[in-house]
Amino acid sequence: MRKSTLLKQLLIIFFGLPGSGKTFFSRQASEMLNMPVISSDRIRYELFEKPTYSKEENQVVMNMMNIMLDEYIKAGLSVIYDISLNRAQDRKLMKDFAKKHKLSTMLIWLQADNETCFGRVKSRNPQKIDDQYSPSMSQTTFNNIEKQMQLPVGEDAVVISGKHLFNSQKNVFLRKLSELQAIAETDPNFHVPMPGLVNLVSGAQAGRVDPNRRNVNIS
Repeated sequence: MRKSTLLKQLLIIFFGLPGSGKTFFSRQASEMLNMPVISSDRIRYELFEKPTYSKEENQVVMNMMNIMLDEYIKAGLSVIYDISLNRAQDRKLMKDFAKKHKLSTMLIWLQADNETCFGRVKSRNPQKIDDQYSPSMSQTTFNNIEKQMQLPVGEDAVVISGKHLFNSQKNVFLRKLSELQAIAETDPNFHVPMPGLVNLVSGAQAGRVDPNRRNVNIS
């Protein structure tokens, strides 16, 4: 994969179930765009021997992530903020932060059905590159996280299937980067996406989307 060069400072944030593929996507996008990743899983792994994913624990993790984010932004870097911002208020705070610092923001909604997501998190393998900082998760913990999630209704979100490989995911990702004028269409990684592999959900179209469906349009 050839490196792409961003034309403006960018903050990438996420929404998605545990196991929907945020860490996988973050790693691939980071390699393609040469961007640092602030990983909640890595920070949680370093701070908590037995994670509970409680509100208090999540706040500690986000506080540490925000300290790192400040340093990267001051250094003029674009950042991938790898945690699911489950609450609308958390997403608003991040967008307000970006606006204050004159950053472009992209909200990526990684979608995969519940069965697939839970199957991934209950069988995480620390030998795999994207699982090394992510412990397996019980059904109860998974269900509790799901109940707390507030869908990005009325928000400008890029919907990407968490069940596709990155070569398919990157088509819609690069198109959105182009819309944000953060990448040129002459970039070596940019090309017109194949029909049926992408799905953009704008604020006007969002409505109540069923998170259990892949929401991928196959023609």
